[in-house]
Amino acid sequence: GGVGRGSRRGTVTNSEAVLSELALLSETYSSQCKKDGVSEASRLRSTLSAALKQRATLTRLDCGGSNVDVRSLAVIGTALAAVASRRNGGAANSHPEGDLFITHVDIGFNTILGPASAPHISALCEACRGTLRSLVLTDCSLTTDTMRALGRSLSQLRAPLQHIDVSRNSITGSGLYRLLVPLRKTVPTLRSVDASRCAIEARNLERLGEYFNDDAGGGSVVSLTELNLSYNRLGDIGVRNLLQALRDAAHMEAIDLSRCGFGARAVKVIAAWMGDGHHQRLKTLRIGFNGPVANAAAALALGKSVAAHPAMQLLDVRDCGFGKHFVYILRGAGTCVTMRRVLIYDALPAAAQTKLVSFFSHARCLPTLRALVVRAAALSQKVMQQLLPLLLNAKKLRHFDIALNKIKDGTAAAVAELISTHPTLARVHLFGCQLSNKALPLIAAAACRAAPMHTLHLDGHGKAKRLLLLFSNTVNSMEELTLRDAGVTAADINAFFDGAIELKGDQPAPAPTKLLRLRVDANKGISNSDAARLENRLAQLRAANKTKLEVIWRDADVLPIPPVGGIVASPPAPPALS
Repeated sequence: GGVGRGSRRGTVTNSEAVLSELALLSETYSSQCKKDGVSEASRLRSTLSAALKQRATLTRLDCGGSNVDVRSLAVIGTALAAVASRRNGGAANSHPEGDLFITHVDIGFNTILGPASAPHISALCEACRGTLRSLVLTDCSLTTDTMRALGRSLSQLRAPLQHIDVSRNSITGSGLYRLLVPLRKTVPTLRSVDASRCAIEARNLERLGEYFNDDAGGGSVVSLTELNLSYNRLGDIGVRNLLQALRDAAHMEAIDLSRCGFGARAVKVIAAWMGDGHHQRLKTLRIGFNGPVANAAAALALGKSVAAHPAMQLLDVRDCGFGKHFVYILRGAGTCVTMRRVLIYDALPAAAQTKLVSFFSHARCLPTLRALVVRAAALSQKVMQQLLPLLLNAKKLRHFDIALNKIKDGTAAAVAELISTHPTLARVHLFGCQLSNKALPLIAAAACRAAPMHTLHLDGHGKAKRLLLLFSNTVNSMEELTLRDAGVTAADINAFFDGAIELKGDQPAPAPTKLLRLRVDANKGISNSDAARLENRLAQLRAANKTKLEVIWRDADVLPIPPVGGIVASPPAPPALS
């Protein structure tokens, strides 16, 4: 039921073409309307009616990044209002042209809209008032005054809104206050607000208490569960003011304060706020890229709060500069039964590495652990060989990453044993681990044998390209292999196609590969012209239904950190792997 998605990425499929055309409203379209003697709204309404006849139900309006201006937005709102009025005039929830049940409206990344778009955004929401659940207004050049008008109109609509995204607009803290406070009584369903990169500062954050507090105007306590204020200049004072405003936010489950420019004092305030007994539902707290917080008292307070918190699943403290004091946070996390992901992106001293082994020897969260990332931690071979067998007790572990740690042959054998015997392990990241020519095939063979294995990353190993043919005919569930910066050439890919898809050679394999994704970007041996020729060949093989393989040729030269959550310490810049 959703159409129009994908225009921001520059690709529009057949199912999206109708609404993308409506959003763009080219001059040719306007000229044709004038030539035919009809208004744009009339033509647009008839086009929407035709779309609804074919699609029974329209649930998603996505005009994100489509260069929608105020005039275009007005035409779309008028057309949808006309269709909605016909529906409301007929039988309940139905009309001759189909059902208009739009739950998601996305007009983000249209910077040409500006403050004058406020009444047209309101009119668009009016057409969806009975069903609208998500409103995305990212980077639309909106201001504080726009937030005031939008808050008033949304409060009158009483729509069942659950998510509002106003990120990347210079609305300041005053604008956020003017948007939320009118919704306190009239939109009790609101669950998530994204106000990242909104130039919010310390001042005016205290007034948010009028939205959260019990005694502000009466009525029930709001049930907001997620608040994103990352990339705002809050500082220590701003965090204090914010948490004072959130003192009665009993339903809060996730808060993002990444890159807000605060230090040790704010960390102590956060720890006290977590431990006051009113926020027992908090599952996710992101305070990464702040600091440095080289303060033992702050780390200890935060660690104790985490240890005492009954629902905590993710604590993001990346690049906060805890240093050797990070051991206090790790100690606190060890007592959390609900902790599902543990991520460490920081060089750990010997004492902290010993504590890490002890953590997994006694951690109460081991039965629920889903992901473990200990990247660029300078782990010793002894610590890794002690740690790997313990992970067999993590029966739900699916993601394991020890990238950018040197792995010698003895440790590589332990990694292969873990991969081949673990009942649920599906994703393994080993890029930049300096694996030897002996260790690489050992780990690759284990991945090919393991039934649950899904993804293997061997980036940064110059000899890893030799493993391509080994993965030509994997019989397990292996779907993704990444060999970035691994010396792969166009000839290697052609040989892989011959052996894995077209089954050429003296001894053809019994079945083509099950791989669905192969990443070979950041390999200098594949030029743009090589990639174009290989992609043409792959397209022909896909058209002949010989494979569903997707190959990423030249996407980026940087090896990104996978987006998984957990306890996160500082991520240093990865060294050059070449």
